[in-house]
Amino acid sequence: MAEPQYTIRSRRRPRIISLDVARGVMLVVSVLSASLVTSPLPSAFTHSPWYGAHFLDLVFPVFVTMSGVGFAFAYATRVRGVIVLRRSLVLILLGLGYTAVTTHTYNLADLRFTGVLQLYGVLAFAQGLLHWKIKTWRGWFRWTTLLVAALTALHAAWPPIVCGMDGLTQTCNPSLYLDVNVFGLHHIYKHGLAGHDPEGLISTLGALLSMSAGTTLGHLLLQARQTGKRPVQAVSFLLMYCATLGAGLSLFVEPFKRLWTPSFALLACVPALALVILFWMLLDKPGDDYPPYPPLALQPLQSLGKNSLFVYFGSHLFIAMVMYGSTPEHPAWPVIAAERIGFAPWGFAIICVFAWTLLAILLDRYKIYIRA
Repeated sequence: MAEPQYTIRSRRRPRIISLDVARGVMLVVSVLSASLVTSPLPSAFTHSPWYGAHFLDLVFPVFVTMSGVGFAFAYATRVRGVIVLRRSLVLILLGLGYTAVTTHTYNLADLRFTGVLQLYGVLAFAQGLLHWKIKTWRGWFRWTTLLVAALTALHAAWPPIVCGMDGLTQTCNPSLYLDVNVFGLHHIYKHGLAGHDPEGLISTLGALLSMSAGTTLGHLLLQARQTGKRPVQAVSFLLMYCATLGAGLSLFVEPFKRLWTPSFALLACVPALALVILFWMLLDKPGDDYPPYPPLALQPLQSLGKNSLFVYFGSHLFIAMVMYGSTPEHPAWPVIAAERIGFAPWGFAIICVFAWTLLAILLDRYKIYIRA
Protein backbone atom coordinates (compact mmCIF):
# COMPACT_ATOMS: atom_id res chain seq x y z
CA MET A 1 0.00 0.00 0.00
CA ALA A 2 1.40 3.37 -1.05
CA GLU A 3 2.29 5.83 1.67
CA PRO A 4 -0.18 8.74 1.79
CA GLN A 5 1.00 12.11 0.54
CA TYR A 6 0.16 15.43 2.09
CA THR A 7 0.16 19.04 1.00
CA ILE A 8 0.33 22.40 2.73
CA ARG A 9 -2.87 24.30 3.24
CA SER A 10 -1.32 27.74 3.37
CA ARG A 11 -4.53 29.76 3.39
CA ARG A 12 -3.57 31.46 6.65
CA ARG A 13 0.12 30.82 7.39
CA PRO A 14 2.64 29.51 4.85
CA ARG A 15 5.42 29.68 7.47
CA ILE A 16 5.90 27.89 10.76
CA ILE A 17 6.54 30.09 13.79
CA SER A 18 8.68 27.64 15.72
CA LEU A 19 11.26 27.31 12.96
CA ASP A 20 11.72 31.07 12.61
CA VAL A 21 12.07 31.56 16.37
CA ALA A 22 14.50 28.62 16.69
CA ARG A 23 16.55 30.08 13.84
CA GLY A 24 16.53 33.41 15.65
CA VAL A 25 18.01 31.84 18.79
CA MET A 26 20.69 30.16 16.68
CA LEU A 27 21.52 33.45 14.92
CA VAL A 28 21.96 35.31 18.21
CA VAL A 29 24.49 32.66 19.25
CA SER A 30 26.13 32.74 15.81
CA VAL A 31 26.57 36.52 15.64
CA LEU A 32 27.71 36.66 19.26
CA SER A 33 30.37 33.97 18.81
CA ALA A 34 31.58 35.35 15.46
CA SER A 35 31.89 38.90 16.83
CA LEU A 36 33.86 38.16 19.97
CA VAL A 37 37.05 40.28 19.76
CA THR A 38 38.90 39.26 22.90
CA SER A 39 42.39 37.83 22.43
CA PRO A 40 43.15 35.06 22.99
CA LEU A 41 39.71 33.60 22.36
CA PRO A 42 38.29 31.11 24.86
CA SER A 43 38.72 27.57 23.51
CA ALA A 44 34.93 27.20 23.26
CA PHE A 45 34.94 29.92 20.57
CA THR A 46 37.66 28.34 18.45
CA HIS A 47 37.44 25.32 16.16
CA SER A 48 38.73 22.03 17.45
CA PRO A 49 42.05 21.24 15.72
CA TRP A 50 40.96 17.67 14.84
CA TYR A 51 39.15 15.20 17.10
CA GLY A 52 36.26 16.37 19.24
CA ALA A 53 34.19 19.51 18.91
CA HIS A 54 34.16 22.89 20.62
CA PHE A 55 31.05 24.99 21.06
CA LEU A 56 31.83 26.96 17.89
CA ASP A 57 31.94 23.74 15.87
CA LEU A 58 28.22 23.24 16.51
CA VAL A 59 26.96 26.59 15.22
CA PHE A 60 27.05 25.91 11.46
CA PRO A 61 25.74 22.31 11.78
CA VAL A 62 22.78 23.63 13.79
CA PHE A 63 22.13 26.17 11.03
CA VAL A 64 22.33 23.41 8.38
CA THR A 65 19.94 21.13 10.28
CA MET A 66 17.39 23.93 10.70
CA SER A 67 17.77 24.74 7.01
CA GLY A 68 16.74 21.15 6.32
CA VAL A 69 13.51 21.77 8.23
CA GLY A 70 12.93 24.85 6.09
CA PHE A 71 13.58 23.04 2.81
CA ALA A 72 10.84 20.55 3.71
CA PHE A 73 8.38 23.48 3.69
CA ALA A 74 9.93 25.15 0.63
CA TYR A 75 9.69 22.02 -1.53
CA ALA A 76 6.54 20.46 -0.08
CA THR A 77 4.22 21.40 -2.94
CA ARG A 78 6.56 21.35 -5.94
CA VAL A 79 10.19 21.56 -6.95
CA ARG A 80 11.05 23.97 -9.75
CA GLY A 81 14.33 22.88 -11.28
CA VAL A 82 15.23 26.32 -12.64
CA ILE A 83 14.85 27.92 -9.21
CA VAL A 84 16.83 25.15 -7.51
CA LEU A 85 19.66 25.50 -10.00
CA ARG A 86 19.65 29.31 -9.83
CA ARG A 87 19.70 29.31 -6.03
CA SER A 88 22.63 26.90 -5.94
CA LEU A 89 24.66 28.75 -8.56
CA VAL A 90 24.11 32.09 -6.81
CA LEU A 91 25.30 30.66 -3.50
CA ILE A 92 28.38 29.07 -5.07
CA LEU A 93 29.32 32.26 -6.94
CA LEU A 94 28.78 34.35 -3.82
CA GLY A 95 30.98 31.90 -1.93
CA LEU A 96 33.78 32.26 -4.46
CA GLY A 97 33.49 36.04 -4.24
CA TYR A 98 33.46 35.89 -0.44
CA THR A 99 36.64 33.81 -0.48
CA ALA A 100 38.35 36.16 -2.92
CA VAL A 101 37.49 39.28 -0.91
CA THR A 102 38.27 37.94 2.55
CA THR A 103 41.59 36.36 1.50
CA HIS A 104 42.59 39.01 -1.07
CA THR A 105 43.12 36.20 -3.57
CA TYR A 106 41.98 37.23 -7.03
CA ASN A 107 44.19 34.85 -9.00
CA LEU A 108 42.09 31.91 -10.22
CA ALA A 109 45.10 29.60 -10.00
CA ASP A 110 45.24 30.04 -6.22
CA LEU A 111 41.57 30.69 -5.37
CA ARG A 112 40.00 28.23 -2.97
CA PHE A 113 37.00 26.61 -4.68
CA THR A 114 35.46 25.18 -1.51
CA GLY A 115 33.89 27.17 1.32
CA VAL A 116 30.88 27.50 3.57
CA LEU A 117 28.62 29.21 1.01
CA GLN A 118 29.68 26.77 -1.69
CA LEU A 119 28.89 23.85 0.61
CA TYR A 120 25.49 25.34 1.37
CA GLY A 121 24.81 25.85 -2.35
CA VAL A 122 25.53 22.18 -3.05
CA LEU A 123 23.25 21.18 -0.17
CA ALA A 124 20.44 23.35 -1.55
CA PHE A 125 20.82 21.69 -4.96
CA ALA A 126 20.82 18.20 -3.40
CA GLN A 127 17.67 19.01 -1.45
CA GLY A 128 15.89 20.03 -4.62
CA LEU A 129 16.90 16.86 -6.44
CA LEU A 130 15.95 14.60 -3.54
CA HIS A 131 12.56 16.29 -3.11
CA TRP A 132 11.62 15.27 -6.62
CA LYS A 133 11.58 11.69 -5.36
CA ILE A 134 11.18 11.79 -1.58
CA LYS A 135 7.90 13.34 -0.45
CA THR A 136 7.23 12.00 3.07
CA TRP A 137 8.97 11.96 6.41
CA ARG A 138 9.31 8.17 6.26
CA GLY A 139 11.07 8.47 2.92
CA TRP A 140 13.45 11.08 4.33
CA PHE A 141 14.07 8.94 7.40
CA ARG A 142 15.01 5.99 5.19
CA TRP A 143 17.31 8.21 3.11
CA THR A 144 18.96 9.57 6.29
CA THR A 145 19.55 6.04 7.58
CA LEU A 146 21.05 4.98 4.25
CA LEU A 147 23.40 7.96 4.31
CA VAL A 148 24.43 7.14 7.89
CA ALA A 149 25.31 3.58 6.88
CA ALA A 150 27.27 4.62 3.77
CA LEU A 151 29.30 7.33 5.51
CA THR A 152 30.03 5.17 8.54
CA ALA A 153 31.30 2.39 6.29
CA LEU A 154 33.48 4.87 4.37
CA HIS A 155 35.06 6.45 7.44
CA ALA A 156 35.47 3.20 9.36
CA ALA A 157 36.97 1.26 6.46
CA TRP A 158 39.27 3.94 5.02
CA PRO A 159 42.15 3.89 7.59
CA PRO A 160 42.68 0.09 7.78
CA ILE A 161 42.14 -0.57 4.06
CA VAL A 162 43.92 2.42 2.53
CA CYS A 163 46.55 3.24 5.17
CA GLY A 164 46.86 0.06 7.23
CA MET A 165 46.19 1.95 10.45
CA ASP A 166 43.45 2.67 12.96
CA GLY A 167 41.51 5.93 13.15
CA LEU A 168 41.08 8.95 10.91
CA THR A 169 44.10 11.22 11.01
CA GLN A 170 45.30 14.27 9.10
CA THR A 171 47.56 11.99 7.07
CA CYS A 172 44.95 9.29 6.47
CA ASN A 173 41.37 10.25 5.69
CA PRO A 174 39.13 10.27 2.59
CA SER A 175 39.14 14.07 2.34
CA LEU A 176 42.91 14.15 1.89
CA TYR A 177 42.57 11.86 -1.13
CA LEU A 178 39.26 12.87 -2.74
CA ASP A 179 39.30 16.64 -2.28
CA VAL A 180 42.91 16.97 -3.40
CA ASN A 181 42.29 14.90 -6.53
CA VAL A 182 38.99 16.58 -7.43
CA PHE A 183 39.91 20.23 -6.77
CA GLY A 184 43.70 20.25 -6.69
CA LEU A 185 45.99 21.30 -3.84
CA HIS A 186 45.80 25.03 -4.65
CA HIS A 187 42.01 25.15 -4.53
CA ILE A 188 41.25 23.59 -1.13
CA TYR A 189 41.62 24.56 2.51
CA LYS A 190 45.18 25.72 3.32
CA HIS A 191 46.35 24.33 -0.02
CA GLY A 192 46.01 20.81 1.37
CA LEU A 193 48.58 21.36 4.12
CA ALA A 194 45.94 20.69 6.79
CA GLY A 195 45.35 17.20 5.38
CA HIS A 196 41.63 17.77 4.88
CA ASP A 197 39.06 20.30 3.70
CA PRO A 198 36.31 21.14 6.25
CA GLU A 199 34.01 22.19 3.36
CA GLY A 200 35.14 19.62 0.82
CA LEU A 201 33.24 16.71 -0.70
CA ILE A 202 33.46 14.46 2.34
CA SER A 203 32.31 17.17 4.74
CA THR A 204 29.50 18.08 2.34
CA LEU A 205 28.17 14.52 2.56
CA GLY A 206 28.22 14.76 6.36
CA ALA A 207 26.43 18.10 6.17
CA LEU A 208 23.84 16.52 3.86
CA LEU A 209 23.21 13.96 6.61
CA SER A 210 22.56 16.76 9.12
CA MET A 211 20.28 18.55 6.68
CA SER A 212 18.39 15.34 5.84
CA ALA A 213 17.65 14.72 9.52
CA GLY A 214 16.25 18.26 9.69
CA THR A 215 14.19 17.64 6.55
CA THR A 216 12.73 14.53 8.17
CA LEU A 217 11.52 16.65 11.07
CA GLY A 218 10.20 19.27 8.64
CA HIS A 219 8.00 16.71 6.91
CA LEU A 220 6.75 15.47 10.27
CA LEU A 221 5.66 19.04 11.09
CA LEU A 222 4.06 19.35 7.66
CA GLN A 223 2.08 16.21 8.36
CA ALA A 224 0.94 17.70 11.67
CA ARG A 225 -0.23 20.82 9.84
CA GLN A 226 -2.17 18.73 7.34
CA THR A 227 -3.75 16.19 9.70
CA GLY A 228 -4.27 18.39 12.74
CA LYS A 229 -2.55 15.81 14.96
CA ARG A 230 0.75 16.09 16.76
CA PRO A 231 3.09 13.20 15.80
CA VAL A 232 4.63 13.21 19.27
CA GLN A 233 5.84 9.61 19.11
CA ALA A 234 7.50 10.05 15.70
CA VAL A 235 9.15 13.33 16.72
CA SER A 236 10.42 11.83 19.97
CA PHE A 237 11.71 8.78 18.11
CA LEU A 238 13.62 10.95 15.62
CA LEU A 239 15.29 12.88 18.45
CA MET A 240 16.25 9.70 20.29
CA TYR A 241 17.39 8.12 17.03
CA CYS A 242 19.91 10.89 16.37
CA ALA A 243 21.15 10.94 19.97
CA THR A 244 21.52 7.20 20.54
CA LEU A 245 22.77 6.25 17.08
CA GLY A 246 25.23 9.15 17.08
CA ALA A 247 26.57 8.07 20.47
CA GLY A 248 26.76 4.45 19.34
CA LEU A 249 28.58 5.25 16.10
CA SER A 250 31.15 7.30 18.02
CA LEU A 251 32.58 3.96 19.19
CA PHE A 252 33.52 3.22 15.57
CA VAL A 253 34.02 6.65 14.00
CA GLU A 254 35.18 9.58 16.11
CA PRO A 255 32.68 12.48 16.16
CA PHE A 256 34.39 15.64 14.94
CA LYS A 257 33.59 18.60 12.71
CA ARG A 258 36.73 18.69 10.55
CA LEU A 259 35.41 15.78 8.44
CA TRP A 260 31.76 16.14 9.56
CA THR A 261 31.73 12.44 10.45
CA PRO A 262 28.34 10.66 10.67
CA SER A 263 28.54 10.36 14.45
CA PHE A 264 29.19 14.11 14.68
CA ALA A 265 26.41 14.89 12.19
CA LEU A 266 23.83 12.97 14.21
CA LEU A 267 24.90 14.31 17.60
CA ALA A 268 25.03 17.90 16.27
CA CYS A 269 21.45 17.44 15.01
CA VAL A 270 20.16 16.91 18.54
CA PRO A 271 20.28 20.54 19.82
CA ALA A 272 18.90 21.85 16.51
CA LEU A 273 15.99 19.40 16.40
CA ALA A 274 15.30 19.81 20.12
CA LEU A 275 15.12 23.60 19.80
CA VAL A 276 12.69 23.44 16.87
CA ILE A 277 10.55 20.83 18.66
CA LEU A 278 10.50 22.88 21.88
CA PHE A 279 9.21 26.01 20.15
CA TRP A 280 6.85 23.94 18.03
CA MET A 281 5.25 22.54 21.19
CA LEU A 282 5.01 26.02 22.72
CA LEU A 283 3.99 28.16 19.75
CA ASP A 284 2.46 26.15 16.92
CA LYS A 285 -0.77 24.22 16.76
CA PRO A 286 -1.69 21.38 14.42
CA GLY A 287 -4.13 21.99 11.60
CA ASP A 288 -4.88 25.43 10.21
CA ASP A 289 -5.27 27.27 13.51
CA TYR A 290 -1.90 29.06 13.59
CA PRO A 291 -1.44 32.23 15.66
CA PRO A 292 -0.46 35.19 13.46
CA TYR A 293 2.47 36.21 15.69
CA PRO A 294 4.51 34.72 18.54
CA PRO A 295 4.56 36.50 21.94
CA LEU A 296 5.98 40.02 21.76
CA ALA A 297 9.25 39.04 23.44
CA LEU A 298 9.93 36.45 20.72
CA GLN A 299 9.10 38.61 17.71
CA PRO A 300 12.70 39.90 17.29
CA LEU A 301 13.84 36.28 17.11
CA GLN A 302 11.16 35.58 14.52
CA SER A 303 12.39 38.53 12.43
CA LEU A 304 15.93 37.18 12.58
CA GLY A 305 14.70 33.74 11.54
CA LYS A 306 12.87 35.09 8.50
CA ASN A 307 16.17 36.44 7.14
CA SER A 308 18.37 33.66 8.49
CA LEU A 309 20.52 33.16 5.39
CA PHE A 310 21.26 36.88 5.08
CA VAL A 311 22.00 37.41 8.78
CA TYR A 312 24.14 34.29 9.14
CA PHE A 313 26.41 34.84 6.17
CA GLY A 314 26.19 38.63 6.23
CA SER A 315 27.38 38.84 9.83
CA HIS A 316 30.30 36.51 9.12
CA LEU A 317 31.28 38.52 6.03
CA PHE A 318 31.17 41.75 8.06
CA ILE A 319 33.42 40.33 10.78
CA ALA A 320 35.81 38.85 8.23
CA MET A 321 36.13 42.25 6.55
CA VAL A 322 36.69 44.34 9.68
CA MET A 323 39.01 41.81 11.32
CA TYR A 324 41.06 40.96 8.23
CA GLY A 325 44.78 40.95 8.97
CA SER A 326 44.29 41.57 12.68
CA THR A 327 47.11 40.37 14.95
CA PRO A 328 47.90 40.98 18.64
CA GLU A 329 50.53 43.49 17.48
CA HIS A 330 48.20 45.17 14.97
CA PRO A 331 44.62 44.68 16.16
CA ALA A 332 41.59 45.64 14.08
CA TRP A 333 39.49 48.66 14.97
CA PRO A 334 36.88 46.77 17.06
CA VAL A 335 39.63 45.59 19.41
CA ILE A 336 41.14 49.06 19.66
CA ALA A 337 37.73 50.67 20.22
CA ALA A 338 36.85 48.13 22.91
CA GLU A 339 40.09 48.87 24.75
CA ARG A 340 39.78 52.67 24.48
CA ILE A 341 36.13 52.88 25.44
CA GLY A 342 36.58 50.35 28.19
CA PHE A 343 34.22 47.71 26.83
CA ALA A 344 34.39 44.24 28.23
CA PRO A 345 35.54 41.71 25.62
CA TRP A 346 31.88 40.90 24.92
CA GLY A 347 30.94 44.55 24.30
CA PHE A 348 31.51 44.61 20.55
CA ALA A 349 29.80 41.22 20.15
CA ILE A 350 26.69 42.41 22.00
CA ILE A 351 26.56 45.56 19.85
CA CYS A 352 26.74 43.38 16.73
CA VAL A 353 23.87 41.18 17.93
CA PHE A 354 21.75 44.26 18.65
CA ALA A 355 22.56 45.83 15.26
CA TRP A 356 21.76 42.69 13.24
CA THR A 357 18.55 42.15 15.20
CA LEU A 358 17.45 45.72 14.55
CA LEU A 359 18.23 45.33 10.85
CA ALA A 360 16.23 42.09 10.72
CA ILE A 361 13.25 43.76 12.41
CA LEU A 362 13.32 46.62 9.90
CA LEU A 363 13.55 44.24 6.95
CA ASP A 364 10.68 42.18 8.34
CA ARG A 365 8.54 45.28 8.84
CA TYR A 366 8.93 46.18 5.17
CA LYS A 367 8.55 42.54 4.03
CA ILE A 368 12.08 42.39 2.64
CA TYR A 369 13.49 38.89 2.76
CA ILE A 370 16.90 38.35 1.19
CA ARG A 371 17.34 34.87 -0.22
CA ALA A 372 19.50 33.26 -2.87
